[in-house]
Amino acid sequence: MQKQYHSTIKNEAANMKYIIEQLFLFSKLDMDEFPLNMMRVDISLAISEMIEDSIAAYESRGMSIHLSDMPKDQFVSVDVRLLRNVVNNILENSVKYKTKEHGKIEISAAVDSDNILLRFEDDGPGVEADKLPKLLDVFFRADSSRSDPGSGLGLAISAKIIQNMNGQIHAELASSGGLAIVIRLPLLQGEIE
Repeated sequence: MQKQYHSTIKNEAANMKYIIEQLFLFSKLDMDEFPLNMMRVDISLAISEMIEDSIAAYESRGMSIHLSDMPKDQFVSVDVRLLRNVVNNILENSVKYKTKEHGKIEISAAVDSDNILLRFEDDGPGVEADKLPKLLDVFFRADSSRSDPGSGLGLAISAKIIQNMNGQIHAELASSGGLAIVIRLPLLQGEIE
């Protein structure tokens, strides 16, 4: 019984440490005190590399990741490390809240005027339409199907990161009935530096 209590306390302490770290990150981003290491990258290549690193790990957790054909030679200015944080937050939410034994997330991109739109669409439970605008707020929990495992920080941090990189992010209902997170990043024009 003591071992079980010790294990529970250890897990709870680790969770609290993670939440404190996430709150610190959110606070720094919110006050524009988090230094960004912006660089010009081919967004298709960057997302592909991030996903390739994750496919096997998510597959073992019951989540298939499908990467659609992405437009090539589309350049954006981003902090790659922080963009990876955003992608991981979105993937983690999808795997945490999946209701099927084996869920899937489809990642696609399209050029829209002077922007690239990245779309992460899962086949999970989704959320009610009236709650979508609040989904990116700090500590917001939509309902019991999407609230028990999380802290309510991941998507809020993702929103701050994208905003600090001059982009936009929003949630919408997916055609699959799940949730779609859409990121809009401005494309860089001209020759590669």
